[in-house]
Amino acid sequence: MTLPLWCRVPNPPAFFVGREAELARLEAVLERGHAALVAGPAGVGKSALVAQLVDRLAPERALFVSVGARDGSGVYRPLLRALAQAIDLPAADVFASASTDEDRLTRAIDLADAAADVVVVEDLHHDPEGARLAEAAAAHARRARWLFTGQAGAEDDHLFTLRLGPLDAATARELAARLAPQATPRDRARAVRRSAGLPGALGRALSHGGLSGGPEESPLTAEERAALGLLGHLVRPVRPAALPIQREVLRALEARGLLLMRGGGVVLPEAAGPRAAPLPLDSPQLEPLLEALAGDPEAALEAIRLRLARAEVAAGRALLDDHGPRLLDEGFTRELRAALEQAPASAEPAIAAWRLRVLAEDGDPAALASLDPPPADADVPTRFAYLKARYALEDRGCVPLADEVAEAAARAGDEERACEAAFMAASLEMLRGRLDEAEQRLARARPANASQALHRLAVQAMIAGQRGDRSSAQAIAARLEADLPSLRGHARASLGYNLGVILYGLGEPYRAARLFASLFPEDELATSALVSRRALELDAHLTVLSGNLPRARRVLARLRRIVPAGTPIDARSALIGTTVDLLQGDYEACERALRRGLALAEGYGGVEDTSFALKRAAQLAWRRDAAPTHHAGALPLGDAARAWIHLATLARHGAAPPWAASPDPSPELADLETLIAAVEARIAGNAAPARGAPLPIDPSRPMPHRLLTGGLAAQLRVTGGMTAAEAPALDELRALAEQADAAPLATELARFAAAAAGDAAPTIEAFRAGEPLATRVVCGPAEDDGWLRATLATALRARLGWATSFGPAARDALVVDAPRAEVHGPGGARVGTRAGAIGLSLLRALSARPAGADKETLSREVWGGPDYHPLRHDNRLRVAVRKLRRWLAPLVGEDALVRTLEDGYALAHPVIWSGPAPD
Repeated sequence: MTLPLWCRVPNPPAFFVGREAELARLEAVLERGHAALVAGPAGVGKSALVAQLVDRLAPERALFVSVGARDGSGVYRPLLRALAQAIDLPAADVFASASTDEDRLTRAIDLADAAADVVVVEDLHHDPEGARLAEAAAAHARRARWLFTGQAGAEDDHLFTLRLGPLDAATARELAARLAPQATPRDRARAVRRSAGLPGALGRALSHGGLSGGPEESPLTAEERAALGLLGHLVRPVRPAALPIQREVLRALEARGLLLMRGGGVVLPEAAGPRAAPLPLDSPQLEPLLEALAGDPEAALEAIRLRLARAEVAAGRALLDDHGPRLLDEGFTRELRAALEQAPASAEPAIAAWRLRVLAEDGDPAALASLDPPPADADVPTRFAYLKARYALEDRGCVPLADEVAEAAARAGDEERACEAAFMAASLEMLRGRLDEAEQRLARARPANASQALHRLAVQAMIAGQRGDRSSAQAIAARLEADLPSLRGHARASLGYNLGVILYGLGEPYRAARLFASLFPEDELATSALVSRRALELDAHLTVLSGNLPRARRVLARLRRIVPAGTPIDARSALIGTTVDLLQGDYEACERALRRGLALAEGYGGVEDTSFALKRAAQLAWRRDAAPTHHAGALPLGDAARAWIHLATLARHGAAPPWAASPDPSPELADLETLIAAVEARIAGNAAPARGAPLPIDPSRPMPHRLLTGGLAAQLRVTGGMTAAEAPALDELRALAEQADAAPLATELARFAAAAAGDAAPTIEAFRAGEPLATRVVCGPAEDDGWLRATLATALRARLGWATSFGPAARDALVVDAPRAEVHGPGGARVGTRAGAIGLSLLRALSARPAGADKETLSREVWGGPDYHPLRHDNRLRVAVRKLRRWLAPLVGEDALVRTLEDGYALAHPVIWSGPAPD
């Protein structure tokens, strides 16, 4: 592994005295775990200790990064850059795939496991995200070992923190003797006192001032003072070659401890203090520094910041135009935004376009939503940047603005902006379902480069797909897929997202999912906030279709952090989440998200989103045994939504208005049409078609479709008299539900299968949990049940031989499964046939009379004799009651089941009799 010097671990100091116990402890920690933090004040020796440990471990691959104090870049920028160089990845691609702190965190941990044996991250306290990185490394690193230094300790219990204090006096004197053997004992003692036990301060005192015989440090030369005056303005490391300062002066300042080399560049340490006071910002002596920075791409951000801070607006704007696109493409969005926000108010007109552009890339929802429109006389770049910010919010009402900007840019000869504005107008019209208007605007787009030509093809393919011209869309998709590997950065991510949309629109969601997996490894889907939001949205949708519901929840959680409230993507993310809620049985959450998504979709005229919401609402109504309550107003519905509304209406009422099938149905719609025919046949009294209804578990269908239509088909099969030979199909569907974490459906199917095999226990347990269908099976259908649930309950009761029921529907009731001579109690306990026919007959008679029964009635029902005689029947009845109490004592206790009346007996505990009707 060949690494540049800036990310190599520094050599340990020539003299290392003391800290042997700390070294041993750190080494032992890294043998057991993956991360450790060395904490303590500046100059206490954290870096020296870590360097000594790394040298002792002697790893083959060790990386070093330092978190800058003032540059605002944080921990991830230098870390990801170093990790990328370690495994020869383009740094721009790594930054492009990590647009949020969550993405950067995941990317850093995974890349480190591939790139290094040991990763050293210094000065962690300069970035609040540093603590999260350290905690994540301790919890999730698999191979790499991490060493962190910082001035504050960690609060995480899993991260070992070693806190360093000052050296004791004896160790400090020993270190001073090793550092300056030529000094007199008096000079060394003075240096030890001044250092207060801090090795860094001791080294500085011995190198300049501690040996001079007095308390003052040696004076700076004029060249050194001038250099510090320049360097005091820098907030980011700058390569020495980009500075108008002689290398000898830099070395002298480094020897004095007034300058450090970090991240491949020069920075001033916090300990430099007042000796490093910067020159006045308006000083002409800064000009050589500004010119040198502007000529170095790595330092251009510093040049932009300083030019704007000096109110040199024209020069700052020129630097932005020259270097801004590269800085955005390489992930310096946050730093560039900070530089622009620090500019004086006088610079605002000149940098307004860049401020808008950076905001759109950074994607701060609150900042985007609060933007004011530019004045009417604003230039084309400013108006274009505002358009892009509105487009990032998916403002479908900004089509006229896009048209105006495209025309203005074309008049100004700005072909690239004119083309991109036309693309935005076409995309927005397409989202509104206005395909003719979208094609008109696309025809006006004149690509100014190869990337725009590919983008134009992508929009053309989307329109073709929506028109049903599959062959054209597929041909364009094949061409785009062939060109994709040649692109990099933002262009590659944008085209990859568009290609995924095309493939999904062509009914190839799994191919789109594979494309996303290859383009955006480890779930990192962004170059800008706009692409990130859309890519995460599509990834969440594809993940739902594939049935990985837990991962879909995680992706949606990441998406919601960067989605502006009230926007179309906010509605779609809510609607995607309804699928997860529905399949996982959180019906209340599903209902809330549906209401929100439907209200937003109707507000912005999203026909497809509204249709999706109504389809999901109908599926929720079917699962809840309720009638569909949402309506679409004047918006047209898709075939799938109309089919599901029809099915849900049939399931609830057993009747529905006529429904016209599609003349050219998709495979999914064909499944729904088959189910509609089966339901209607079952309503008409013909069970055979219902029994023959297919279970749509074809792997080519999306997972939610297979589960929901399969679940409905399974219910129909049960109502139609499913035989044992058909059980494997139900088993396959149940396995699919378990795999997708669709627990309610899997549990329901398991109960169906158990009931078909004569096992009532799962149904009774569901009754005790309050599941409505199970309540209907145990207690009998109610008059207000939906048609399908009532039919299903009747069918399951017939399977179990429960022709009738007696007793209150209390959840703690004992449930008598008469055909199998079992009584089920709370908690899954049950007893078998010990009481025999007499005990069952007595329990049935008491269950049918909650208020109690006299002895004559009980004798007649238990023994069948028409004449009751006390001498002949009372003792037999007492013995039967006693046996009944003992029989059911394990379920409710012997004294809590039957109470004695003046002339008979009554149940003291609720009992539900489920079985054949009395003779």
